[in-house]
Amino acid sequence: MSTDIIPHNSSENSTEQATCPHCSATDAYQLADGRRKCKTCKKKFSTNKNSTRLSASLLDRIADHFWTGDPAEQCAPELNINRKTAQIHYQRLRQIIFTENLSTVGTVLLKGSAETEQGRHPAFWILLCNGHIVIGFPDQHTRPDPERDSNLIAAAEVFSTSATALASRTLDKLYRRTLWAREAQAEQTLSLFWRETKQHLSRYRGGRNNQFLFFVTEMAFRFNHKEDLEGLTWLKNGLHKTSPDQHHRR
Repeated sequence: MSTDIIPHNSSENSTEQATCPHCSATDAYQLADGRRKCKTCKKKFSTNKNSTRLSASLLDRIADHFWTGDPAEQCAPELNINRKTAQIHYQRLRQIIFTENLSTVGTVLLKGSAETEQGRHPAFWILLCNGHIVIGFPDQHTRPDPERDSNLIAAAEVFSTSATALASRTLDKLYRRTLWAREAQAEQTLSLFWRETKQHLSRYRGGRNNQFLFFVTEMAFRFNHKEDLEGLTWLKNGLHKTSPDQHHRR
């Protein structure tokens, strides 16, 4: 699996500074004039932080729109902000979710790289732990093992039958198989999550292909918090902490 959709932590390639306003990708080249060139869409953009800052209340409203599933194109005119600004903050929210998921899965799976079985190319794993869905990554973690990973209630693998099909991110080319489930209800939870994920992902345009795992972890977050508002509060707090606008008061 290509790793260009996994965020880099180096200061030179900081996702906060190098999020592409055109396609929301987070991998970019540093140009001699200080600008960046997106590795995905090849467009150039500036990371100048002297642009107009957003108030804390406006950041909250962006999080509200993200939470309700409004696209950035709808959020922008309703809040009277630039479309690219909305896209950047949406990407920041997805980065927050992705980072939290990565931290969580690191406590339940061993670091490493999973071997590819003949005829199966894993895209990601759906893990059920402490009543929540967590996403595992085959290029960063070993394959879930029911004997070793006793803290997991259930695990499923989403895979494709060819590397080409996997790279296309076409939903009807991705299949789910349960690796194990310690409880009958757990198997139903895995199945329900994958069904809802495919339904939600089909509504996104091509942007999800560039940041596929960001969108998958977003689906897990939405699934885990669809019956409570704690997720929205958590998103708002995270957006304030990671935004260069965080020093502005309400």
